[in-house]
Amino acid sequence: MKISSTAKYAIGVTAAAAMLAGCSSGASSLAPTTPTMGAQARGTAATNFTAQIGFKGITVDAHPVTPDAKKAGQLLYVSDDGTNEVETFAWPKPKSVTGTLTGFNEPQGICADAKGDVYITNTGDSNTLEYKGSKLVSTLADAGEYPVGCAVDAAGDVAVTNIISTADGSGSVTLYKKGKGAGKNIPITGFTEVFFGAYDKASNLWVDGESSSAASVAEVTKAGKVVNGTLSGGTFEFPGGVNFDGKDIVINDQDAATLYQLSKFKIVGSTPLTGAVDIDQDWIDVPTKLVIGPDAGAAQVEIYKYPKGGAASQVLTGFSEPIGSAVSAK
Repeated sequence: MKISSTAKYAIGVTAAAAMLAGCSSGASSLAPTTPTMGAQARGTAATNFTAQIGFKGITVDAHPVTPDAKKAGQLLYVSDDGTNEVETFAWPKPKSVTGTLTGFNEPQGICADAKGDVYITNTGDSNTLEYKGSKLVSTLADAGEYPVGCAVDAAGDVAVTNIISTADGSGSVTLYKKGKGAGKNIPITGFTEVFFGAYDKASNLWVDGESSSAASVAEVTKAGKVVNGTLSGGTFEFPGGVNFDGKDIVINDQDAATLYQLSKFKIVGSTPLTGAVDIDQDWIDVPTKLVIGPDAGAAQVEIYKYPKGGAASQVLTGFSEPIGSAVSAK
């Protein structure tokens, strides 16, 4: 697949160019979008968000406030790469912004563990931040890498997907046992960029990315072995978020605006996301049978029924460049 040159951005003081995830129109990014990292000027958040619930617009306050996890219950987290913030909403009825988490440097992919904590990849600072509600509880250092996605298995092990290294090397995965420690880096054989990942029920990690400008999928077994495979049963354009829906691994095709269910490396089903422009790291909330789709190309978050898909049932607007999403566990 040919990637538009507009999907290349300068990274760090070395101004190294990175191929970013995003559709061929170059509408979205999954790596730092500014020429400097440490001295990056943060964007200014909009004064108000407008949330369209069932296409009925309401205005809610988006000033930075501290979400109270005990009062709010479950939270939906959405990273906004354009403002360096993460917005939180009550879930499963996201009628208002419950808080704004700040201080990020290119926040992108998000995942959640069974305890209700969420992990947010902080790409520009080469680390992943763990939050309980609004409280930062730990930082997973990922020196030398640009992390963009994450996944947590049933045992609490955290896998962080790195699109490329800070030295312009190929993408990889950093594994943190029980979500702690220095992490073990695992190169993904044959991949040039690694985008997102998810664990299946056997704690095997599935990742997607690019290899020689072609969409690629690989399995990292529980034992740490990398298994590359060729997708069959359909065509795939540009990889996005990876989920496990309780039965199948599900990979988002950003170009086709479609989720594909996989049995190993074979496409066995699909869910159309009608109207989506460029959804990056979607999140399938299995209990509610909903898909949350941060649409960087449309600057909004679209929520779809799963696995039916079709037109969005809810739309949250007012974002700059939403990239990642996750719902905290009960």
